[in-house]
Amino acid sequence: MKQRILIKYFGQIAEVTNKTSEYLDVEKTSSVETIINQLNHVYPSLKSQDFNVAADQKIVDRETEISGEVELALLPPFAGG
Repeated sequence: MKQRILIKYFGQIAEVTNKTSEYLDVEKTSSVETIINQLNHVYPSLKSQDFNVAADQKIVDRETEISGEVELALLPPFAGG
């Protein structure tokens, strides 16, 4: 069974995808890694990018399971100061 999630892109990731957000249909329960792999097929240049992933505004690791209505954000590395 599929679910639709919102993916938001920021900084250089938005430049690679040429959009700031989109909806993506994924399996009802998917890991962040599975979703990233799905995006890599659509945007091959994404593979060379370094980024963090946030689920509902909390940074998560790639093994995190996603289910339900979740907003994912792909965030480029932050510069410290």
